[in-house]
Amino acid sequence: MRRVAGLVPSVAFLATTRAFSAPALPEAPTGRDPHPSDAAVVIGVEDYFMLPDAPAATADAQAVRDTLVSTRGIPQDRVTLLTQGASRERIVAAARAAGELASTGGTVWLYFAGHGVQTDGTLHLLGADAQADPAALLSRAITVDELARELRKGGGRPMFWLDAGFGPNGRSGRPLGHEELHDASPVSAAPSGGILWMTPTGAGPRAVDGHGAFTYLSVGALRGWADGHGAAPEDGTITPEEAHGWASEAAARLDLTPPLLLGDTTALAWATGVTADPPHLSANDVRPPEAAGDQPTKRTPDVAQAADDILGDARVSLRRMAVGLGGDAPLDADEVQVGRVRGRSEDEGLAPALAEHLDKTLPSGITAVRFSAFTSRPPLSARLVTVNLDVELDGEVVAFLVEGVTLPTSPNWPMTAEQIGRMLHDQLAGEATR
Repeated sequence: MRRVAGLVPSVAFLATTRAFSAPALPEAPTGRDPHPSDAAVVIGVEDYFMLPDAPAATADAQAVRDTLVSTRGIPQDRVTLLTQGASRERIVAAARAAGELASTGGTVWLYFAGHGVQTDGTLHLLGADAQADPAALLSRAITVDELARELRKGGGRPMFWLDAGFGPNGRSGRPLGHEELHDASPVSAAPSGGILWMTPTGAGPRAVDGHGAFTYLSVGALRGWADGHGAAPEDGTITPEEAHGWASEAAARLDLTPPLLLGDTTALAWATGVTADPPHLSANDVRPPEAAGDQPTKRTPDVAQAADDILGDARVSLRRMAVGLGGDAPLDADEVQVGRVRGRSEDEGLAPALAEHLDKTLPSGITAVRFSAFTSRPPLSARLVTVNLDVELDGEVVAFLVEGVTLPTSPNWPMTAEQIGRMLHDQLAGEATR
């Protein structure tokens, strides 16, 4: 079953296919050795409220999440995916939860695609709520060292996998407005006790097959392209040295600056039981990230377009009323299942009501739905409901994001299960049954 990353509002190119010659990433294979002691936080910040957007960050995060779950073998409930509205607070909280989950001897992965900045030798990640004013930017940023402390809470080893560039220009190629803060000195060390795999500081924005170039190469390496690289045996085990060595050589063929790998990777395997023939790549396969938006669609986008349309009004309200909210429900939220639908919510009354309503009303073409939902009270005393859904439709799994804001004076306080279900049902009913 193929996972299609789509329906995050206003990011149409995520549901597209390539028009260039670079091969698509292989499907995430199932690894031989699971890692139940690992945990992970996967972050793709594409839609920034105050800064230029970061094209392909959501698609990158989805590819990494699938790789960690299927190929690395981390249990799905130990992998947190943050995309829309991944604020500083949500990123730090997710890192803390992952650190507490991982046990001694396990690896705590933190992947980030989006914008970053380096100042005085310190790496900062910028969440969706990062400020455009350079004087305020660092107050909302998160340092890698801060996240490392959270990731170490349970005794696991931090593994940072960063596709951010840390330069004055973002993924779109547009300046981020903090040129005076930019420090171009090379990064020389990973956080204490951890590993750091990242794009080099100041690397320009580049895309391959609709993904950030580094993510494309690194994910491909872990999915089997790096097996047997150099003098290593072709045994289905992907070590950090194989993955990094292959990605570095491939980057050179693409006329890109090779990534950095820092920290002690002795006797460590990142993936096992996987192998794939590496692709033939050339510099012609690299494009600016915006080029992905001009590519033809993989499948008729009727469902995607319909869902995107209904999210438009809610999205406008969301961006006016709240900053930095989004992502999955906490790991400790109880999950319920009703028929085709299973999910969880911070609001204990919302999860069963939403599951029951969706199971009764969604079209027959939908065979399974998984959701996470939470309610928040953003500034100006509004109430925000966000629902992330994975919908199995015609043999494919499509990701949806539904957001709604209600005012205290509204009779819909908060947004009800029926409203959420109706937003999906009204637009999917005709499409799914054609």
